[in-house]
Amino acid sequence: MLVKKNGKICKWSVYPHIGIFQTSCLIRCKEYGGAIDIRYFPHCRHLETYCMETDGLPVYLENNGDGVIYFTANVGVIELEPGGRKLLSEENAEELLV
Repeated sequence: MLVKKNGKICKWSVYPHIGIFQTSCLIRCKEYGGAIDIRYFPHCRHLETYCMETDGLPVYLENNGDGVIYFTANVGVIELEPGGRKLLSEENAEELLV
């Protein structure tokens, strides 16, 4: 993940969080601060978010792999073809969560 703030590009890293019941992934960047907090459960070809604080910034998803992946967030499920990029939005969601 990359974020541009005040003309400077901040690189983010994914850290595993070994939980009691389920392992998850945390996306963090020390340079940017705590305003962005993205957390998800990794499944086979499916990422399921449970925390999505973006500091008001738009989020674009990109699939650099060789198979379709799915990303579940508060707007619904986004399907990403290999090499595809989509804005995380209700307009791009396959189904809305209730």
